[in-house]
Amino acid sequence: MREIFEEAYIIALPYIDPARGVGGIALTHHAFVILRESFPGLLAQDLPILIRAIESVFKNHRFKGHSI
Repeated sequence: MREIFEEAYIIALPYIDPARGVGGIALTHHAFVILRESFPGLLAQDLPILIRAIESVFKNHRFKGHSI
């Protein structure tokens, strides 16, 4: 997953950012769908781990004023 993390982050960002969601709510479910389509070789059990890691990086960097 380390090899795909940066690309996955960029792909998922519009769906995990509440500011880009609907009514301030992130569209995380759509991130699952788009990442599954983008990385068909990713195991089903790895997808939630990847999403949580992406969300964690997003939240940590947003509070610190950084981008990936």
